[in-house]
Amino acid sequence: MDSATRYKQYQCKVCEGPFQVESGTFGPLACPHCNATVPIFPNRDLSHDRFTFTSVTPNFVSKHTPKPPVGQVDPSLSTLGKGLCLDMIAGKRDFGLPINGAEHRHVNPETDFNLAKEKQSSEAGKALLAIPIAIGLFFLHPFCGLILLLAAGVTLFNVSNEQTDLSSKLALTMHLGGVLEQGRIYTIVPEHRLLLGFEWVDVKVQMSTCQRIPEQHMLVVAVETTYHGEDSTPQYHNTTFVTATDGSCAYPLMFHGGINSQRGAESRLAKEPWRAFLNGSVIVNPT
Repeated sequence: MDSATRYKQYQCKVCEGPFQVESGTFGPLACPHCNATVPIFPNRDLSHDRFTFTSVTPNFVSKHTPKPPVGQVDPSLSTLGKGLCLDMIAGKRDFGLPINGAEHRHVNPETDFNLAKEKQSSEAGKALLAIPIAIGLFFLHPFCGLILLLAAGVTLFNVSNEQTDLSSKLALTMHLGGVLEQGRIYTIVPEHRLLLGFEWVDVKVQMSTCQRIPEQHMLVVAVETTYHGEDSTPQYHNTTFVTATDGSCAYPLMFHGGINSQRGAESRLAKEPWRAFLNGSVIVNPT
């Protein structure tokens, strides 16, 4: 491998200084000129024509990232939204004002999936060992034996599904040259007053939300209460919406929990990076 192939040329967006990085190196790196953080990822600086939009949710988005609400796509804003999605994925602009921490970009090498498969195989082995123990226990303590048997069966079922998913991820990663980029973003783009949500795996993108936020708006925190335990302890589940003051539209911003008061709602929303932009009044609405 010659030096032209072994190294890739990048430019810091802060000081505009050029620098080289060894091929296959990804992650946040320090600029050698100004020490600014430079994110390096497989899709960095790709042109728009390399990407494909799909109506199907990508299969490989990490299960460890919470799924945000879906606000649907306004057809009149689709072209603008798609352009913003691609600029964000390719690193040509920032992610705007992410909502509830929904700013996830993962670059996974083959080893990540191999290690995960090994861990799942270990879990399956433990479940298989538990089956004869559960059968023997069933004759002594039927209830305990049944519980252990059911737990082993559920574990084997889950491991089977995980192994299928991981094998698909590994196959795709190997096809792409050893790394898989995937991500999920739910954000506000202030200069366009746009609520934008999308996911991507490699160069396949699904845009699920693209809506114009009304200038005259309020923030409605819906409260759903459930009760648990012998003493019926209440638990609060929240969905915050941005709503036009005339009631003409309402778009979901985030799922969260633990709020059942005006003070609690205002305190929670104040932690969001977009709160100064969406500065409408807060209303708590029990459901």
